[in-house]
Amino acid sequence: MNLLSRRRGRKLAALAAAAGLLVAAIAIIVPLYYLAKPGQPTPYDWFPYAALIVVVVAASYAYILNSRDPGLAGRVGSIVADE
Repeated sequence: MNLLSRRRGRKLAALAAAAGLLVAAIAIIVPLYYLAKPGQPTPYDWFPYAALIVVVVAASYAYILNSRDPGLAGRVGSIVADE
């Protein structure tokens, strides 16, 4: 009986984690959609382009740092976990 409840607990924990990630993704995507949807007034119509530039620059920087030192990603994760 105990083994069955452990398995059920793991499945429920995984389901709860997936549901939490889905809610978090929706909570982020909805405001970003309304900021980036077509027809925004002039100061806000550049937001999608600025966001795309930030993502490209950050990904390029991460790629360059990782290509210089392949073990960097593992060390950064351990530093964050220690805090």
